[in-house]
Amino acid sequence: MSDINQLEDRIQGLREWLKKEAPECFVEQKHTEEGTQERIYWHHGYMMGLRDALRFLTGIGVTPNTRTQDKPNESFSA
Repeated sequence: MSDINQLEDRIQGLREWLKKEAPECFVEQKHTEEGTQERIYWHHGYMMGLRDALRFLTGIGVTPNTRTQDKPNESFSA
């Protein structure tokens, strides 16, 4: 199975789980509302996903001391 297929399978599995466990997340978009806990949690999860993707693609672990975590893109607005 290719790396892309593995990622696609994982995405589909998570989508199915979310539809079953938290269908409201497809309707309510609280993570887009300034100041909500959902927004913080969503951004944390997104960061972790990016770190996992980087580790998956490079084979290199991402630690708190790496450039990608210590120097976030200042132009990014959460």
